[in-house]
Amino acid sequence: MEAIKPLNYAPHPPAAQRIWRFVYRLILFAAIVLATIQWGSGLWRHAESLYWERKCLVYTLPPSHVVFEMNRSNIVHSEVCIPQNRFMGMGKFSGTISDGTIFLHEMRRPNGRRYLVSVICSTRFPNGVERFRLQCLQWSLSRWNISLWPQLADWNEPSFMTAPITPLSHCKFFAGQPDANNPSHFTFDYDLDGTRYTCDAWLNNDGQLIVSQRP
Repeated sequence: MEAIKPLNYAPHPPAAQRIWRFVYRLILFAAIVLATIQWGSGLWRHAESLYWERKCLVYTLPPSHVVFEMNRSNIVHSEVCIPQNRFMGMGKFSGTISDGTIFLHEMRRPNGRRYLVSVICSTRFPNGVERFRLQCLQWSLSRWNISLWPQLADWNEPSFMTAPITPLSHCKFFAGQPDANNPSHFTFDYDLDGTRYTCDAWLNNDGQLIVSQRP
């Protein structure tokens, strides 16, 4: 039977070397903590913004879905669009008063530039003889090397007149539908006292949304 050979353990490193290893690890740990404090909240906020942006870019509802309904002067139903509200909460936006989100989806201008587009309606500040105000909001898509926050690129109030010009008792707005064949175009319907109308909306290269009602 062979004799058991003793194991040769490596000698302990000098005390100075052990101290320096501890110092290096302490410095690395402190750097990670400082980086987390400095940039962690911002990076997390940006990741959250990207998540809600993605939800908005693919947001769709059936064409029969009512986003806003009013009976005479009483609002019966006002749709709360959670993805848009959460996404807008990532930045600082003002001047938007919404009674219903008619459209929310990715669109492309004819020149190919991509935007997140939202169209909301409001009855609180009608312009002239118009019964409803539409507001079109456009966000530049987020990029890590551009901005950590949502960037509102353009906004405008499309000219829109509900017809015919008669006393109104009951109205509904339905969810807008993106055009799968033309990303610069979408449609939406509204109902006035039982008569349903269809509108076309076109996004041009100047960032303006052109709305026209079909005959």
